[in-house]
Amino acid sequence: MCVIAQVLRAIISAMVKILIVEDDTLVAGLARSYLEQDQHIVEVSGTVADAYERLKLSTFDLLILDWNLPGGTGVEICRNLRAERVSTPILIITGKGAINDKEVGYSSGADDYLTKPFDMRELRFKVLALIRRTGSLRSERLTCGALTLEIEAARVLFHGTELRLQRQEFALLSFLMHHPGIVFNAETLLQRVWQADEEVTEIALRSCIAKLRKKLRAIAPEDPIRTLPGFGYSISEGQESPSS
Repeated sequence: MCVIAQVLRAIISAMVKILIVEDDTLVAGLARSYLEQDQHIVEVSGTVADAYERLKLSTFDLLILDWNLPGGTGVEICRNLRAERVSTPILIITGKGAINDKEVGYSSGADDYLTKPFDMRELRFKVLALIRRTGSLRSERLTCGALTLEIEAARVLFHGTELRLQRQEFALLSFLMHHPGIVFNAETLLQRVWQADEEVTEIALRSCIAKLRKKLRAIAPEDPIRTLPGFGYSISEGQESPSS
């Protein structure tokens, strides 16, 4: 397998939630499109104020911040987050290419720096490097009992039969399978799986779980999704467990 193919396979195996703060809609749209091809959950914000609101509502694995933004700068966001001891990896993107500007960016707490204009492939490689550096890489194939997640193909098998899942159903099941045996409450799942600009409540989560269970039970009677009343949801690490 060629080196580029190996790198792209590694990128695909590292699905994370990303916030892009960029007021250039063309750049933001292209970046979002490229990163979503790798099964990442990507949100886009165009202002400093909106970025802070999204950061309050959701937990992100990676931040991509433009330097100049309406209402402030990405460097200011970075500096403020680091002052609050937020360790989320941060990539600064900007047209400022002078070494002094880069020094300001790095000294604010940024983990990496990308100068405009840039090739979207370079953005993907930098995202991969930051994910790898923070230990967020995940295996290409996951198995939880009779459930198998093939990340590169973006598909889930149950007892060998492929599940036809909507994007949100896939994202939720994938998140749970990446953390087998761990119980997540509704608030955490809504923050990690849904986009911050979506008006979602626990009802949306329950509806998504119900749809998943219906599709699973159409294949086999076992229910690998566990419900712990008062605590949340999880997927067993080994054999399937009936829901509570």
